[in-house]
Amino acid sequence: MKLCTDVHVCGCRYRRPVARAAHGAAMYDHKLWIFAGYDGNVRLSDLWTTSLAGDSRAVHAWEEVCTLLHSFHLSLLQIGEVS
Repeated sequence: MKLCTDVHVCGCRYRRPVARAAHGAAMYDHKLWIFAGYDGNVRLSDLWTTSLAGDSRAVHAWEEVCTLLHSFHLSLLQIGEVS
């Protein structure tokens, strides 16, 4: 099952995190942060944030935050050390 990670709003393209369970979430400095979880197929180790400031009806873009562990895992994937 492939989950869509893009949403199109007014012709613009925004990335967003996949739906998940068993994740961590926190609000800090007017932002919502979500970390890791399980999407029904694989364990996730990503970190995402979105601003909660401003108009509640506005579209808030999600931003994936690259962590040191995530960067290390991506480099291992690129050289074929892990799958």
